[in-house]
Amino acid sequence: MLVDPDKVNNSSCETLAAEAQLAGVDFIFVGSSLLTGNNLDDCIQIIKQHCGIPVVLFPGSIMQISHHADAILLLSLISGRNAEMLIGKQVIAAPLLKESNLEIISSGIRHHYNTTALYLFAFKCSDLGTGNITIGA
Repeated sequence: MLVDPDKVNNSSCETLAAEAQLAGVDFIFVGSSLLTGNNLDDCIQIIKQHCGIPVVLFPGSIMQISHHADAILLLSLISGRNAEMLIGKQVIAAPLLKESNLEIISSGIRHHYNTTALYLFAFKCSDLGTGNITIGA
């Protein structure tokens, strides 16, 4: 499940968390392409108060890092020509992530042919707490 903090309020965060728990959701991803509000931390805290599902950040920028989450997808645009998107943003975020307790899940995004559609590599987390992450196409 992906939750955009800009599109939910406290009440809907509670509802989403309860519904995710009932549905057997494995992870709740929280993030936004362009986070305009200041409720990322509140959204994560409310979700964690209302269910036991790990919260994984799906950041649209380095400004979307929260120590309240359990993990973060460290995204890299693999087939892009912009070095800033390939590694530049990750270098900037590295000191913040090093100081955090977030589990870092490396993940890649690649362009599919020459369209705007992106393909997010599939990954399986057998146990989020162990760091046993398998990345596959």
